[in-house]
Amino acid sequence: MFRIGPYEKEAVLHICSNLRPQDERELACTNENFSPELLAIKCMLLKDFLAVAYDGGEPVAVIGTMKIHPTLWAAYMFATPRFPVIGLPMTRWTRRVYIPALRALGAKRIEARSIEGHTEAHRWMKAAGAKEECPVPCVGMGGENFVQFVYLWEEDSR
Repeated sequence: MFRIGPYEKEAVLHICSNLRPQDERELACTNENFSPELLAIKCMLLKDFLAVAYDGGEPVAVIGTMKIHPTLWAAYMFATPRFPVIGLPMTRWTRRVYIPALRALGAKRIEARSIEGHTEAHRWMKAAGAKEECPVPCVGMGGENFVQFVYLWEEDSR
């Protein structure tokens, strides 16, 4: 059974230690001295919103945002290989709860970047309402290219 809960150190560490291969590739090329332990600590320190998605009692995904400035937020999500089990309810929760909550906090633009070729993540972001905005070359420490996705509302654009 799907549920969203607040972050707990053990749950975040479980997810960071059991990442989908493409998530691990993406995170390893953008985090110096990458390790599950350091990633879990970074998530818990550098966040304005962080939650854990569960399948029953098993932590499956981390979703979070950092406020860059009052109207711009950076979003991230990564998961274990069990993500397909909770993908649909997490998509619904993201569209119905998560994004509206960020809007209520003043977000006018929410950005997320994902490594080129991570089709599962790209499909999920689009299903969750983000639009593919542009390629972002050379983001990874080894020169890996990324793709930027964005939630942007026309009424906020000038």
